[in-house]
Amino acid sequence: MRLDVEQVTWEVEAKKILNEVTLSADDDEFVGLIGPNGSGKSSLLRCIYRSLRPDAGLISIDGGDIAQMTIRDSARKTAVVLQETPSEFDFQVEEIVFMGRTPHKGLLDRETDEDRRIVAESLERVGMTEFAGRNFWTLSGGEKQRVIVARALAQQTRFLVLDEPTNHLDIKFQIGILDLVKGLHVTTLAALHDLNLAASYCDRIYAISEGKIVASGAPEQVLRPELIRSIYGIGAIVQPHPKTGRPHLLFYSDNGH
Repeated sequence: MRLDVEQVTWEVEAKKILNEVTLSADDDEFVGLIGPNGSGKSSLLRCIYRSLRPDAGLISIDGGDIAQMTIRDSARKTAVVLQETPSEFDFQVEEIVFMGRTPHKGLLDRETDEDRRIVAESLERVGMTEFAGRNFWTLSGGEKQRVIVARALAQQTRFLVLDEPTNHLDIKFQIGILDLVKGLHVTTLAALHDLNLAASYCDRIYAISEGKIVASGAPEQVLRPELIRSIYGIGAIVQPHPKTGRPHLLFYSDNGH
């Protein structure tokens, strides 16, 4: 499954939120999208999963223009995990994961043995089998995110969109969620707030600032002090992580703190 975004522009009240954005994600590649708040990360992802319609440009999955796809066909190709999930969901965990089967069902179709098998396997893959009968609202933040990932797995897509999925989670669950997604071996585009997590998990990174892609490449090519200062306005020391060898960033302010 391959994603191609070509010259995508989207504006609000004559202000360009996205300005001729071009990026791609190859089959089984984990691609990160970084940038400060308001840079256009979430807007771009919303265009990709069709919550927004761009004013110009082309977004295609495996060569097919998503604007020409039905909602059902699009949902069979793309699954989405957002940074926050409504806590008022009054459903059991298993029921929420079954929602991932919706793109594969007709309006009056009943659940099949195959649906039940896929849901059970999805819960097992995220380590949530024992929670199947629990009410969603009783779960911790990390557990809820695992359930939403299981719902995405139940869609049986090969392309996953993540919009800052580790926000509000403690570090154990941040690492756990990204370990899980990385191990799925599906094409993934993730907007990430934590640059060290982006350095650890991404095969490639795109940096966006004021609606424009300003850098792209492997983590060690993108996560450089001059870029961090340029788009975040803060100092950074970049050095190899002693355990993984990947870039590790230490931040500082110019007033000495």
